[in-house]
Amino acid sequence: MKAAAHHYNPTITGFLCAVLMQAIVRLQEETVLNPQRRKAIKVQVPVNLRRLFPSATLRNFSMYCTPELDPRLGSYDFREICKIVRLHMDATI
Repeated sequence: MKAAAHHYNPTITGFLCAVLMQAIVRLQEETVLNPQRRKAIKVQVPVNLRRLFPSATLRNFSMYCTPELDPRLGSYDFREICKIVRLHMDATI
């Protein structure tokens, strides 16, 4: 999985998020025949902030980013989904 994630350039978390989003896109394509009736896809992804702000706490130190796809705007290939997820995660940090 690490090699596949590096091939598409997101982190492993971003790669798994992109896989989930692609699965939801495909599910909507199969079940919702009218493309204009498909819903936007949003996934909340936790982003670890310990690298940015050194902390000795044992509590969670994270923030969430919400990458989003709108299938009504057209189709996305997997590389585009990975790029969207990566841009959202980088913008959060």
